[in-house]
Amino acid sequence: MYRGFILNVEWNDIEWVTDEYCQIGLKIFSEHRRAVRVGLDPFLLNDGAIDGAKMEAEWFPQIEADVFISHAHADFRQAVCFARYLRKEFKLTVFVDSCVWRNGDELLKIIDRTASWDAERGFYVYEKRNFTTSHVHMMLASSLLKLIDKTECFFFIKALNSSSATVRKTVTETESPWIYGELLMSSMIRRNIPLRHALGQLSKSFSDEPLLEKAETIRHKADTGHLLEVDNFKLTVWLIKAYGSDTGLEALDELYTL
Repeated sequence: MYRGFILNVEWNDIEWVTDEYCQIGLKIFSEHRRAVRVGLDPFLLNDGAIDGAKMEAEWFPQIEADVFISHAHADFRQAVCFARYLRKEFKLTVFVDSCVWRNGDELLKIIDRTASWDAERGFYVYEKRNFTTSHVHMMLASSLLKLIDKTECFFFIKALNSSSATVRKTVTETESPWIYGELLMSSMIRRNIPLRHALGQLSKSFSDEPLLEKAETIRHKADTGHLLEVDNFKLTVWLIKAYGSDTGLEALDELYTL
C-alpha cells in the first residue's frame, strides 16, 4: 500500500450512485469470483486434517488490484458504484471483499457440521466452535492483510453506517471488527512507493485498544488519522483532473496531488 484516503462524501449528491449503476458494477467482479466447492473433502489431508492454506486460497483468493475499498455492510452500494466508476473511467482494478470472496460464516458452517456438531446431544460444542471460528477468522484476516499490502491505494468509506459518535477529528468508533482490523492494517502496514514515484511518503503508526461499551456490543477505536480526507469537492476536483489520464495509475497520481 502506498496512500490511503477516507471518503467523507454525501453520496446522494453524486449522479452515478444509483441501484442500476451498482448492478452493472457487480458484473466487473465476476471474473474474480470463484465457484467455491461445498464440503470439506477437497481440503482433507491424508491424516484427516484440513489443509488450511488450500482452503484459504479457495475461499479468499488473492487478486492483483490497484485499489482496496473498505466499507460497512450498509454502504455496499456506494462501494460498488465507486468501484465501477474507477474501473469504467480509469481502468483501475478494484478490490471489494464481499464482491470477490465468499462469506466466512458460510465456510464456518461447513466446517462445524463436521468438526463441532455433537449429534448425540444435538448442539455444537462450544470449545470446538471457538477453535474453528479462530481458524476461519485468522484466514480471512491474513487474506485481508495480504490484499491491503499489495494494493497501491486504500479508500475507507466514512458513513454513519460504519462509525458512531465522533470522539475527535480523526477518531471514530466502529462496531465492525473487520473495519477496525482493516483500518489498523492500513495504518501499520509497510508503505510501498511505486517505481514511478521517487519522492514522497507519509507513514504513521498507532495502536488501538478495543472499547467495551455494553455486554452485547463491542466497539473499537477506528483511528483514521493516517488517511487523507476526501469530501465531495475534492472528489469532484480529482475526477475532473483525472478524466484525461491515459492510465489508471496516472489518475491515482492526480489524487495524490490534492
